[in-house]
Amino acid sequence: MYKLCTVTYGTTSAPFLATRTVQQLAKDEGKDFPLASSVLLQDVYMDGVLTGEDNLIKAKDMQQQLISMFDKGGMELHKWSANNQSLLCDEMKESDYSFSQETKTLGILWKPQPDCFGFNLVIEQSEVYTKRAVLSQIARIFDPLGLLGPIITKAKMFLQKLWFISNCRNPESKRKGPLTSEELSKAEHYLIKQCQFKVFSTEVTAMMSGDNISNKSKILNLSAFLDNKGVMRVGGRLENSQLPYSGKHPIILPSKGKLTEMIVKYYHEKYFHLGPQHLLFQIRQKYCPIHGRNVCRKIVHNCVVCFKVKPKEYSQKMGNLPKERIIPDKVFSSTGIDLCGPFLIKNKYQRKGPEIKVFVCIFICLVTKATHLEIISDLTSQSLIATLKRFISRRGKCHKIFSDNGSNMVGANRALRDLNKLVRDRNESLYAFFAEENIEWSFIPPRSPNWEGLREANIKAIKYHFKRVAGNSKFSYEELLTLTTQIEAILNSRPLTPFSADVDDLEILTPAHFLIGRPITQ
Repeated sequence: MYKLCTVTYGTTSAPFLATRTVQQLAKDEGKDFPLASSVLLQDVYMDGVLTGEDNLIKAKDMQQQLISMFDKGGMELHKWSANNQSLLCDEMKESDYSFSQETKTLGILWKPQPDCFGFNLVIEQSEVYTKRAVLSQIARIFDPLGLLGPIITKAKMFLQKLWFISNCRNPESKRKGPLTSEELSKAEHYLIKQCQFKVFSTEVTAMMSGDNISNKSKILNLSAFLDNKGVMRVGGRLENSQLPYSGKHPIILPSKGKLTEMIVKYYHEKYFHLGPQHLLFQIRQKYCPIHGRNVCRKIVHNCVVCFKVKPKEYSQKMGNLPKERIIPDKVFSSTGIDLCGPFLIKNKYQRKGPEIKVFVCIFICLVTKATHLEIISDLTSQSLIATLKRFISRRGKCHKIFSDNGSNMVGANRALRDLNKLVRDRNESLYAFFAEENIEWSFIPPRSPNWEGLREANIKAIKYHFKRVAGNSKFSYEELLTLTTQIEAILNSRPLTPFSADVDDLEILTPAHFLIGRPITQ
């Protein structure tokens, strides 16, 4: 065994060892040097001693005790600085700190001779001063003791006035409270115009003067124009369509830039970490980023959350599609049912109450891929019948339902055994309900998950968004219901066909078009 006799710098424990050594020295030599012991226990910061006394005699006595105590520990004090020259001997005055006009103390400038603190402010000269620059200048002031409190308060009040400068210009119509949608829209258009002018300055200047843009421009094929607010948008040939204005003429964004990156990240996180194609579809409802497909791929590829939960993909040869998948029919006329879970929810009225297991029942239209999600409290036939009644009341009666046989779940945990029993035994109450509603209930063969690829893919999509948003969080019933409903809206707004890069193409088809005639997230 080896004993460490010195403090080794560079190790993780070095700061603790150095501080602990000084404290131990103060405790061991405290009887002989009471003034120095009190200073070491209270006025030592990192590797510096910052202290003082009311009169010169006590200060000299304390100084001598500090020198003697550190000498006992085999250490020597140096780099002395004092506001009285009599405290500095000739050897101490050899230090550069002794005659320095100012020295840093805990990040604050201290001028020893006038014995006062100082603050250096460097204001950069600029032709245009923004609120961001003012805020940055205020944040640079380091004042841990609060000595500049009155001055900083005035600076913050000045910044507050800048935010409400429009109230000063229009005192009769002062705006109070949180930002309105109109204010946010103005701010968004301002940032977009600044970004567009920075990247497409030649094109913007040409359009403002009524000239044609260059044939070498990257946006030549977009038929770009400036709207009444000065924002550059895509032209195209969809003016007479029933699409909203932002869908007919999306805002042009550069392929590179902080603003484009922030917008794409916002949509990626808003819609629960979409894949590149679905993400581009959501963005194209309002914006048209140059090389948008590559931009979306980069954002998804660099997303840490998506990287952590990305599974390994394996491909296999696919069989023929059943006729229910390829023959046109009404929405949810042929429906697949599956359950996923369990999910644990908490009782919001009890802080340490037991967690409750619930499941998510998935209904998916085999023709349009429209999805409907319901929360089911347990795996009894009564709960499943109630879930089916809610589904039929909202989406209409279906003629054929496909579900798992359940025999592949034998030997699983208790919850899965209950689910297995529910669908395997084909409860009489379930049969009576289906007979009453004139619904045909079909089961896939045992151990044949390839027969239910569409339902399994939908469960995968649900877990894709759920894991990225929820993680290991515990929700109340209302929170889980809200989350599943939002995921349902996202799944019903995903593209059914590959996304086209042609700006003249009409809106891409989604399952929501068969339900409400447009994407739910639009």
